Order: sequence, then C-alpha cells, then structure tokens
Amino acid sequence: RSAGAFDSDMDRLVVVVVVLAFAQALAHDVPSAACVAQATALCNANKNCSAFGVYDERIQLHGCAQVVANRDWATFVADPVHQGKYKPLNDNVNVDEEKCDVHPTPMDFTCHGPPPPPPHYTVLGSIDVFTYENTIFYWKGTLYNLENIPCKYWDHAGIWDASWGNHSYARVRELYSGKVVSNVTTTKGFGFISAFPDYEHDTLWLFGTPADRCLGNGAPTSVQGWSTKDLVNWKTSLVFDYGQKTHNVQVTKVGPMPGMNTFVPHSPLLPPHKYAMFLECFTWAINNNDDGDLTKGWVLINSTAPHAPCGGPSMRYSPADGYYYILTGGHTVSLLRTEDFQTWQESTPSPFISPAATHAQVANLSNFPVAAKHKGSPPNKYVGIPEPDPIVTFNPSWRDNWQAWLENSNDADICCMHGDVKESWVLWGGSTQGGHPAPPLDGTDAGVNVVATANMPLTDLLAKYFP
Repeated sequence: RSAGAFDSDMDRLVVVVVVLAFAQALAHDVPSAACVAQATALCNANKNCSAFGVYDERIQLHGCAQVVANRDWATFVADPVHQGKYKPLNDNVNVDEEKCDVHPTPMDFTCHGPPPPPPHYTVLGSIDVFTYENTIFYWKGTLYNLENIPCKYWDHAGIWDASWGNHSYARVRELYSGKVVSNVTTTKGFGFISAFPDYEHDTLWLFGTPADRCLGNGAPTSVQGWSTKDLVNWKTSLVFDYGQKTHNVQVTKVGPMPGMNTFVPHSPLLPPHKYAMFLECFTWAINNNDDGDLTKGWVLINSTAPHAPCGGPSMRYSPADGYYYILTGGHTVSLLRTEDFQTWQESTPSPFISPAATHAQVANLSNFPVAAKHKGSPPNKYVGIPEPDPIVTFNPSWRDNWQAWLENSNDADICCMHGDVKESWVLWGGSTQGGHPAPPLDGTDAGVNVVATANMPLTDLLAKYFP
C-alpha cells in the first residue's frame, strides 16, 4: 500500500492483528507436529506426566502445570476436556518443575530423527556426590578442582570443626588424587564460587556471591573475590557491587595465554579490556587493569542475551580465534560463542551435554572408586550424626539406576587455557536439581559432578563445535 494510506479503521485493525500474531510466533520456535505427537505419546505413557515442553527438537516431560516465565519452550498442558490430549499455552512460559509433587523419569528426550553425532569428548564418569559447582583449573604444574561444599556433603568440615557448621564454603582438591589442599576459611557463608588462574600475574582468583547455600540460594547482588599465590594464604574483598540479583559468576582472561603461540585480539567493537566477567543471567562486565588487580575496575558492557536457557553459566576467551565461549543451561548444557556480546552462535551439535548412562559410571579420579562404595543417599549431615536410614551407595545403586536421578545436566565448566595442558577437560553436574529421586534411591535429592576429557587442547575442542 502507498505511504500512509489506510482506507479505514478496519485496515488498521487488520494490521495490528497481523503484527501481534507475528510477534506471538516469534516468541519461541513453533515445534513440529511430529515432535508434539511424540511428546504426547511419551507423556501419556508416564503416570507422573501432566505437561511437556518442546524446544529445538527437544522434549521435556513435567509433573505438573505450575509455570514460570520462559521465552524458549513451547509448553503443552493436559486438556481437561479431552483425555490424552494436550493444549498449548500461548504465553512465554515453561513449567517450574521444582513446584511439582511428582517428577517424570526420565524427563528429557530428543525428537525422532537422525541420531546426533557423538561428542568430541569422552565421558570418564562421576567424581563425587553432593558437591555443588566445580571448576577444574591448572596451577603450577598440577590439575586441581575447586568445589562448592554444601551442608549435605558427606565430608563437610563441620563434622570436625563446629565453626564451619551451617555454612557452605569452597575447597580445593587435587583432581587426580582427591587430596584436599585447602578449605578456604574466608569463603564460609558464600556460594556459587568459581576459580580463575591469572598466569600473567601468578595469582589464583576465586569469585563468588554472598549466598550461603546451607540457607538457600538467597538474592545476592555483589561479587566477592579471593586471591592467593600458594593455595594456603588467601586475601578477600568485595570486587563488584553489581546491584542486581546474580548467583553464578566467572572470570576469564582476555589476552595471550602461556605456551599458546596464537593470539587473536578481541573485537574492536568492544572497549579495551584484559578480563571479562560473566554474571548470571546473561550480563557481562570487563576490566582493563594492567596490574591484574581484580578487586576494582569492573564495568558493565552493553550486551544481548543469547537464545538459550540461563543457568550455571561459565565462560572462556579463546586466544586462538578471538571468541568468548559460554556454557549455560539447566536440564541440558548449551555451548555458544560470540565476538561482541551482540550476536551469538550455537554449537553443532547442540546441546553440548545431555544426561546419559555414561555420566553415572565411576571415574578413576579424586579417589571416587573408593568413596563410591560408601557414599550415596541420603547424605550425611554436617554435624556428623549417623543417618537413621540405610545408605543407598553410589556403587552399585546410583550407577545402575541412573534414570532414577540423572535427569539434568547443568553447571558445566571447561579447562584449560594453558600450553602445558595438551588435553581438554569438561566438568558438569548431573542431578535431580533438587527433586526427589525415584526408587530404589531415597532422600530429598541426588547429584554428582561428572568429568570428561578430549585428546586435544581446549582451543581445538571448542572450535570443533563451530565448523
């Protein structure tokens, strides 16, 4: 129609209706009829299923229809009139599974089609039960694991020292042997802590938020930092007063890395910076301090959120190609990358990690082959009081009944950006995400940390997912 020409109010009404309908369609991808039919059949076959979501040819079954805001999943709930049928919800919502009294098991499926190609990593298996977020890092010739310890953890320090009681904290262990190197005293009462080795300034940093996981997740609005040269003596201070709720945070170096010959500078579209911080959900800050002092100087940047679920995020800058790689998700883990925090690319294949039986095997790391024979559910309390219920041990019960609890893959991380480390490491949580496991397991929840490796440097592993 020629410029400005509307013949009547009816013309205007038609245009408004069309625009609104188009916006509604863009709210999330329209799932294929075949995928919806498959999801319907799966839900009808599971007595604990009352709703399901479909996103990007993925299916999630749900135990109720309690919804929360979500712009990704197309959600369907049981039709009260037509038994066995499901009606779509037109709002941008997904089911809040934590509010459901029952949970379908298994929960996640892929729509029928060609099987996805195998991942470029090999899963080694679980390394511990009931630790929270972990970070593998390389420091002075040794691989370590930074672990967030909740009160439910079997070897919580409160068992031996009452001053640690009722508090979450961070500890450092040798990855291979499992030897505890440091229970970081000043992290008591904090959570969502991750590790960042600044090789240029010979400093290991931890970053976390004032969320005592023994008291819940809370609503922290600031970032705390810890630094050390020797894993024994630690300094701590407030490093960033963000002012908005955030939980998981992680920092990456933006610059050359030791022993890595290739370096591609960051995009000129971004302000100059030497470090970047990822704050949940989908916010980024940068720091350009030459002296490596990360207790100050953080500035938020303009950014857009990727089309992906937000949860347990982590980030690495690759000096080989100039991209920032992020891991994020909830039920599965997505790998994405960006050059400017405005446009995003999703990995091929995607998701990067999904629950599988191999995640429940016992990895020959961190002394878990021994611990798996006596750790399990329900967890020990930090006070050291013996549980009245018999222990359902990881080996064999959790391992052999993985579908009873391994419903989610989340809180993933990767290692290592250092020329000495010729292989790649991938680490993530496998759990019920706070839900009750199915028999023969018991307890209020179940969770592990899973490790995989690839026989190539981390820069090569990441690049393989973006052919």
